[in-house]
Amino acid sequence: MKFPVRPASAVLALTLLTSGCGSAPEKSTSQAVTDFPNSIDVQEGWDPEAHFDWAYASFVGSWDPMLSSTGGDIVWYSQIYDTLLNLTLEGTPEPRLVTEWEAAEDNKSVIFTLRDSVKFSDGTPFDADAVKFNLERYLSEDSLISSEIAQITSIDVIDSAHVKITVSSGLGALLSALTARAGMMVSPTAAKAGNLGGTPVGSGAYTITKILPGDRVEIEKTDDYWDPDAQRVATMTLHYMVDDQARLNALKSGELDGAVLTPDQIDSADAADLQVVAEPSTAFIYFMVNTGQEPFDDVRVRKALNHAVDREGIANGLYQGHCTPSVQPWPSSSIGYSETVGDGLDVYNYNPQKAKDLLAEAGVKDLKMTSVSVNIPTYVKVAEVVQENLKDVGIDLTVTQVPAPEVIDDFVTNQTAQANINPYSGFSDPHGVIARNFMPESLFNIGEPMPQEMLDLAISAADPVDPADRTPLYDEFMQQWMENPPYLMSICLQHSAAAYGPGVSGVSQDLSGWANYRGVAVAE
Repeated sequence: MKFPVRPASAVLALTLLTSGCGSAPEKSTSQAVTDFPNSIDVQEGWDPEAHFDWAYASFVGSWDPMLSSTGGDIVWYSQIYDTLLNLTLEGTPEPRLVTEWEAAEDNKSVIFTLRDSVKFSDGTPFDADAVKFNLERYLSEDSLISSEIAQITSIDVIDSAHVKITVSSGLGALLSALTARAGMMVSPTAAKAGNLGGTPVGSGAYTITKILPGDRVEIEKTDDYWDPDAQRVATMTLHYMVDDQARLNALKSGELDGAVLTPDQIDSADAADLQVVAEPSTAFIYFMVNTGQEPFDDVRVRKALNHAVDREGIANGLYQGHCTPSVQPWPSSSIGYSETVGDGLDVYNYNPQKAKDLLAEAGVKDLKMTSVSVNIPTYVKVAEVVQENLKDVGIDLTVTQVPAPEVIDDFVTNQTAQANINPYSGFSDPHGVIARNFMPESLFNIGEPMPQEMLDLAISAADPVDPADRTPLYDEFMQQWMENPPYLMSICLQHSAAAYGPGVSGVSQDLSGWANYRGVAVAE
């Protein structure tokens, strides 16, 4: 569905898109993301000696998953590190390094059976001790992803092939978390030697042969890997190409075999006869404020900000409809989605006058604030539109563009930025949003905490293994969110996409928003 484009922020958005041209893109040319497949099945005639060139918009901050500052690192990690569990296209966990699991009746523990005869690329065996080492490491004080599995209270080795994990709550969410960074197994030997940050050692289908920081990574097939279907090309080059148009041009010219797309490039890639793979994802663009600083601790100010941001203008102007405007931070396909709340725009519609009234009621005038945004063009554009939106209600916003790892420095560690305009790119379970932002130990929980009643609901909702038992709790949680909006404001839910050249198959687009090229094949 197309929404009307409003004159202020949306005109700016379209100006950014057309780079100064006199007219906006034809709206009628856009296809719904559901018109595209979310996978390309493996085709016959693929070349086992082929090379695959892939490009992404950001470079990995650290090769150690424990020190990962953004979910985008998963795209780089996925060929090097195996996860305990895998996420299906439907968003449910399935076996990978764990072959089966048995949950206790009270959902307070789970026993994993591990895949036999797996080794890390340095020869270290993968076993229950390695699982215990990795999970305890991810839970450590030095970890940036500890909140994703914070519910773990103990990890007990039963024997080399079995490990028991006990949780305080949230077993259902834990299984999902172990399909992402917190489930990635690194070599204990390499980790103890302190080499992982620059020299990754995993048990994955490919092993790194060369790293050129800020440029590219060369990888080759791991010998004697347990899953040969994940190794349909002999070598790959993973390129860092921050410029969106340059990435798409390289794909069109054949320099690349595959590349991530921004939502506004989906239609252009399709028109160029590239193979587009797309999926409405759990990744979303957010506007976050530090409620530890005035006046953002006042709920009236947070409500004003919700009314000040033109979600529909951003979704349709910048993203050509390939980003669903929503106050709710998870899509309709998520088990966390509240049918009662819907997109929430009936409550927090774009209403600059309402925003001004709420700011006046809170006694706020001539507000100056600073924000940080990752220096990826599509997100810079969002920040610029939000900047213009806030100007319309009397707020002077200064935006600083930085590489992804520096977002944490500016917003979390040093708190020199009062706001944070960026994409959420964690794991697909709704508890990922809670764990990343609202738990007491969460990385981005730097201001006034979420009300305990809401937090208790979120914790309870993460517990059941059966998704049907979780949805009603998230429904109640979202209703309270609408009454007392927290410091994180969803702008729109991204439709994640990638494109591939002719002859490429065996790829998919995950619900979490990641391009999955495990098992990619290239025709002879």
